[in-house]
Amino acid sequence: MVLSSRKQRRMSTQQKPRDKSKSRAEAGRQKDLSKVERKGAAKIEAEPLTVWLSQCDLRQIQGAKKSPQKAAGKKDLAFKQLSWTSERLQELSWGTNALRLPKFEKLLTKLQLIVEQSAGNDAPVAGDVSDLEWVFHGEAPPILTPETLLGSVAIATCWPYLVGLLDDEFLEHLRHGWIDTLELATRLPAEDVDMVSWLIAHVELPLIFATWANNKKSAKSWSALAAQSLHETVVAGGEDASAWVQSGGRRLRASMASCLRSLSWCELHDLNVVDTEFKKAFGVLLAETLRWTRKDGSVLLSSTQGSSGASFDGFWPRAFRIAGKPKQLGLLLKERLPKQAAVGITAAASTSSGKMTLEPTSYWSTGEAGVMQREWDSQGTRVAVDYSVDPLLLEIVGLKGESLIAGPWSCSVSKNGEPLTITSSWQEVCWFSENDVDYLELEASCDEICRIQRQVLLIRKSGIVLIADALLGSETAMWRICSTLPLAGPLELEQAEKTRECWLTIDQKRRALVVPLASGEWRRQLSPHQIQVDDGLLCIEHQAEAKNLYAPVAFALRREHLDAPLTWRPLTVVENLKLQPPEVASGFRLQLEREQWLFYRSLEPAVPRSFLGCHTNSDFCAGVFDFRTGDIDSLVEVSGTGDDEETADSAK
Repeated sequence: MVLSSRKQRRMSTQQKPRDKSKSRAEAGRQKDLSKVERKGAAKIEAEPLTVWLSQCDLRQIQGAKKSPQKAAGKKDLAFKQLSWTSERLQELSWGTNALRLPKFEKLLTKLQLIVEQSAGNDAPVAGDVSDLEWVFHGEAPPILTPETLLGSVAIATCWPYLVGLLDDEFLEHLRHGWIDTLELATRLPAEDVDMVSWLIAHVELPLIFATWANNKKSAKSWSALAAQSLHETVVAGGEDASAWVQSGGRRLRASMASCLRSLSWCELHDLNVVDTEFKKAFGVLLAETLRWTRKDGSVLLSSTQGSSGASFDGFWPRAFRIAGKPKQLGLLLKERLPKQAAVGITAAASTSSGKMTLEPTSYWSTGEAGVMQREWDSQGTRVAVDYSVDPLLLEIVGLKGESLIAGPWSCSVSKNGEPLTITSSWQEVCWFSENDVDYLELEASCDEICRIQRQVLLIRKSGIVLIADALLGSETAMWRICSTLPLAGPLELEQAEKTRECWLTIDQKRRALVVPLASGEWRRQLSPHQIQVDDGLLCIEHQAEAKNLYAPVAFALRREHLDAPLTWRPLTVVENLKLQPPEVASGFRLQLEREQWLFYRSLEPAVPRSFLGCHTNSDFCAGVFDFRTGDIDSLVEVSGTGDDEETADSAK
């Protein structure tokens, strides 16, 4: 420090170099100022995307300013641009089958035809573009919808082959539609926009428009911001996929497809989005997508059955590569997907050993949807629920991944013959999941007249699914509750001759055992509970003069249960040495071969009660007998704190 100070003093006493140092310092300041001015100028030149769209000449835009691949000449470049466009159009169809977008599908077919006919032609070919006119409906969009946004992306993707076919009026229609969409996307809160619409408006469209702009600084600004949004959104989804699985996962594939298309556009801008953090999160989302996939490749809870076709099969290998080719996930993809869809999954995945570390069950409270499944490496025994819609959707998957129940779980309620209207949406009451069991309880109400609570329970190892409706009335009356569930495919209901158990069958082959627990086992016994099939719907009806009703139905989905000897009994429930009627609390025992299960439900405020030697203070509990010792192992117990408070806890 002393030497430094002396040196500084000696330098300060020198006279001649002072002017030069001043000039150097001034030059440095001018240089720094110039940098600041250049940065400021860059900010000025990077005009907003909507401003550029409002001023640009759309007829002069020939698509991407940068070739997607190196080309030897104009013909080679044209061919590669054509291939690039065709690939992006094909990717636009990924995951849209589950969304049921007829206008978009018709538009995509038309655009693919126009692009194919343009091969080898220097000028755009003539064609009918009337199928494009529905996009934006000629006015500012009040909301962001996947169909409109996918349509606008499709038009922008094949712009070089389309612009010559559009009249000036429609060009202005598109311009204002794009501008209004981008402005609306900036105003709407993220939670008010579904994920696929958000990705297209904030990421995919800006990346496409950035390839059109002559101003490199503006293009770089738009593309960098879009790439950053893509990275942050995917990484956040790896931690919390609620926004991705909204609508019961039916938009999850389309959202993932938008990510893949956006990554292709990022490559044109020399933007590397895929780092280690991105790969890990993308792999988690890909596993979530697999959870919501049927054996045939279609999406759980969607109305379409069967694979989405060869056009979608390329999604899985490409998404797998983006995720970094994790071996265990690759093995699951090979096991769970149709063979044609798994082509291209790395062979190294087949040598993976060990079990999947991801939980087989996935539930997202804010997404109002979830998938319960027995285990990752099994096609059978899965339950999917989506209560973001009314009526809520339910799908039960049985042997070999075959869907048994799939569609709206409707509910009708009447009091003394007068039908009631459910006035609230379904809300979660309780969710519980452990290695042996998954349990979801929901509630809706008919004003202050009654409440309906629905239960979905999966006992993983046993392959037992329990669904139940509990009607909690305000007073004693002649109550009736009827639920309907659509059968998947050509399923029929085979009923036993003397008892009330039945089977879901296809071509007289049993696929699931159905046990109406609230019915007496023998048909000669009177029962307030009925189950039947009417016009492809499984109808579960319970009617009685009481204050509360409980209608549980058990599905046994393992092969050894289909022809096993069985019996079930309602159990006597005792409170303070007094027998309790079913409107207060109900208990049931179900036995298949040597396996036995207990189910108990309190319909009044929970107090200590006993049944079959068990003592409980819970609202609901389920257990399994150990046939070797006779002990009862608790699977789940749900304890509440009263009618006016939420469920306190769920404990095994």
